Amino acid sequence: MGVVLAVPGLVAAVLLSRPATLLIGFFVVAAATTGLAVGFGTTFGRAPADSGGRLRHALLAGAVVGGAGVAMSGHVQLLGAAAFLLFLLAMATSPPVIERLFHKHGTRPKGRSGGSVQVRELTTLELCRQWQDSYQALREAPTLALRLQIIEAREHCLDELERRNPDGLQAWLASSASAAGDPSRFLTGPGTT
Repeated sequence: MGVVLAVPGLVAAVLLSRPATLLIGFFVVAAATTGLAVGFGTTFGRAPADSGGRLRHALLAGAVVGGAGVAMSGHVQLLGAAAFLLFLLAMATSPPVIERLFHKHGTRPKGRSGGSVQVRELTTLELCRQWQDSYQALREAPTLALRLQIIEAREHCLDELERRNPDGLQAWLASSASAAGDPSRFLTGPGTT
């Protein structure tokens, strides 16, 4: 939804503002965001552990926020104060807000013991089995909320499998992997956990 809202705002800003004003506004907001992201050691999404990766993520965050600021100025020029309602709507429907409302962070699907299981505590074979079991659970989930939780848990499985063996996961995906498939033959063996 962000792109859908940003494009008309950017077009309006380009058509209704002076180029110098746009560039100064963009760079001031982008620089401030980048500085804050670097200073606080955080960026949008997951930042790599190395400092070069953090800087790239911070620069990208600065560019995105700078562009959003320019788009917002275009909306303000077109809609006046009503643009702030549009801004609030965009924030309320943003993925981080939706995720906070509908997902629980830090938990994974139930293991065979019935309790919450952290994916890092599982062996690679257990993760592969959880991936397969979650496919059937997803097909049988009676509510949207439960489906979303299972989808998130499947994402965490893939993330952990990729962290452990990125080449093996890519090989499995390149082999016409299916949502119900078993990636274990690509991810286990000598030198894997």
